[in-house]
Amino acid sequence: MHEKTSDRRKNLMWGIILIGIGVIFLLSNWDIIPDMWESWPIILIVIGVALILVARRKEEEEKKAPEQKTPKPPPPPEQKA
Repeated sequence: MHEKTSDRRKNLMWGIILIGIGVIFLLSNWDIIPDMWESWPIILIVIGVALILVARRKEEEEKKAPEQKTPKPPPPPEQKA
């Protein structure tokens, strides 16, 4: 189940990245932001920040993961016949 959640988050992140890149190109075509060739360092910064945030989120999840596991219940007491 954890793998499905991880895959969903990866897909979501890639979707957000692609939408962001599309918005940047669209704004560039509309001359709202400078030409893409002039603003490529900003794109690298945004990608770097996104990667850092993803890594931090993974670390937080890994720290929480052991706490979320429920302990095994004790075995039932043996009955004497």
